[in-house]
Amino acid sequence: MISNHATDVECCESFQIIVENSAPISCSVGANVLEALERAGHKGIPVGCRRGGCGICRVKIIAGDVLRKRMSRAKVSFAEEKQNYALACCIYPRSDLTVKPAPRPLDDQ
Repeated sequence: MISNHATDVECCESFQIIVENSAPISCSVGANVLEALERAGHKGIPVGCRRGGCGICRVKIIAGDVLRKRMSRAKVSFAEEKQNYALACCIYPRSDLTVKPAPRPLDDQ
């Protein structure tokens, strides 16, 4: 289940993030997915502005719970969010998480 609300995660120090077909990466509670991937040197998700505006780090959430922060609706619409699309810089794991890179909307490319 993908959540838009914070949940009680105090019992855990970190979560595992898997970018589809890659080894798991540890993500500390309170860090966003993009930060964790960058710290681990993972190159599977491109990096842009790191603030939810450019859409470069767009992903599809395959499994896991996340807290979503504010992101550009031009990059991830409400309908796309319901289909589990997000920007890696704007999602915070609330459980182990599996994501895959997602193409940006056609008008961006």
